[in-house]
Amino acid sequence: MAFNIGDRVVSTVDYNDDNELINIGTTGTVVGYLLDDTVMERVGVEWDVDPEEAYEANMHSCDGRCSVETGWYVYESTLELLCEREEFNPESFESLFGLEGEK
Repeated sequence: MAFNIGDRVVSTVDYNDDNELINIGTTGTVVGYLLDDTVMERVGVEWDVDPEEAYEANMHSCDGRCSVETGWYVYESTLELLCEREEFNPESFESLFGLEGEK
């Protein structure tokens, strides 16, 4: 699995045949995976689209994972990270709580 829940992603393809609201450059947030032995692994994304238009396009909640029904499952290969994940830095984490230097 290339993406984590909460990752911000961007579509690299147009889904005009399946969903005209998801085009190259459409952004969204990963909400989960659809794992099925009969199909390739698909990523559930809550897309940054107008909820009313999403309703008209028959978008869904990705099995209850989206806060509004702007979800759609797509193949991993059609997504890119919108921004790189930051590496975990324990010192930065400790400084958030005023714990730096304590051991």
